[in-house]
Formats: sequence, C-alpha cells, structure tokens
Amino acid sequence: MSRRILPRWSFKSARPSFVTTCAASAISTPCSLHVVIGWRSATLTNRSLRRRTRAGVAKGTFYVHFADRSELVVALHRSFHDELFARIERDTTTVSPGPERVRRRLVAFLDGCRAQPAVRSVLRDMRSDPLISREVVARNRQAAELLAPDLRRARRTGHELETAALLVSATIEVAVRELEVARKIPRLRRALLALVV
Repeated sequence: MSRRILPRWSFKSARPSFVTTCAASAISTPCSLHVVIGWRSATLTNRSLRRRTRAGVAKGTFYVHFADRSELVVALHRSFHDELFARIERDTTTVSPGPERVRRRLVAFLDGCRAQPAVRSVLRDMRSDPLISREVVARNRQAAELLAPDLRRARRTGHELETAALLVSATIEVAVRELEVARKIPRLRRALLALVV
C-alpha cells in the first residue's frame, strides 16, 4: 500500500482557523504542549495521544499540518508573541509616547511572559533550533523598532534603535530569570526600568 504524500505545511497556505486552534489550544494546555513537543528530543507518542483531549488536537493532525516539532514551535512562537504584542499595544495606547510608555510596555511584556510560563519554557528551550532562532531575531528586531520612536522623543542620540535592542535583550533576560524562580523579581525590574531615560 502506497503512503499518501501530504503537502508540506506553510504559514501562508495553512487555514488560519487551524493555526489558531492548534497553537492556541496548545498554549492553553501547557502540560499537553510539554508532552507533545518535549524538551528538545521528545516526539509525538502514545503518551501524548492520551493527552489529546486536553489539547484538542490529535497526533496525526499535528503531522498533517506541521512537518516537524520545529514548525509547531515556530507557530507557537508567532501566536504567543502576536497576541502579547497586540495586548501590549492595546493596554498602552492611551499612554503618551516617550519613556513612560517604554517602561509600561516592558512591564507588560514581563507580565505576559509570567502568565504563560510553560509556553515560555518551551520557547526558551528551543531557541537553539535554527528555525526558532530566526523567529527570535525577527521578533526582537520588531520589538526594538516599536520602542525606538518613544526613546527618540525623549532625547535624540542617533542610536535609539540600538538602545531599544539592548533594552529588549535586557527585558528577555529578566523574563528568563523570573521564569526560573517562578515569581516576579522586583529589584531586577527596577534596574531594567532605570535604564529607560
């Protein structure tokens, strides 16, 4: 019996409803996500199938739409950050452009990461994967580009984008440290916000 060859999944051609369902359901059930993706080496197994009712997506469904674990994590990364960035934009839209809005956005990012610790753990542990690494670089650049105009309004130095990129890196470091201890670290947060002048 010949095996049916399925078309490789692509972000452009996939049905948005499936991407939303697949990634969002995984996000909403981090225990299932951990089992499905594993910490770098696990694969979809019978154990993950026993969890399918929690994630709402069966093993076969993942492999129809994602070529491998890396593509699933890329979709998860995009879904997580799209939602988080939209929420940050929405929550800070009434704040006047400038340093205070930068501070509010950094705090909102940290709080958003703390709200999804299992997802952040998976994304952190998969960073060395080339596909994920490219996504991280692109998303960090986007975050810096969003912060730079507010820094430029405070004072023109000619290197606001670079400053914003450093702030993004520092914010990610704080998020990782908070993930490790499973709580906010007020001193680190204060130190981070003190960098915004």
